Amino acid sequence: KLAAVDAVLEDRADTPKRSIRVYRLGEAARAIGISRSTLWRALREKRVIAVELRRGSYRISEEELRRFVGVS
Repeated sequence: KLAAVDAVLEDRADTPKRSIRVYRLGEAARAIGISRSTLWRALREKRVIAVELRRGSYRISEEELRRFVGVS
């Protein structure tokens, strides 16, 4: 397992790279062309997954945004 971790850290892994970019709700909404309130509604309805950093402060990963809008 450590060899696999070392390979990732040294950029030698054979696995596809995943984005670690995260967006604030407003940034995410602008990036996909919807209003912040529409994105907030999707978050409340659990159609999109976000991480709450502290009360009321959410971040959405680029990967989750792509899944939400159906882009691979």
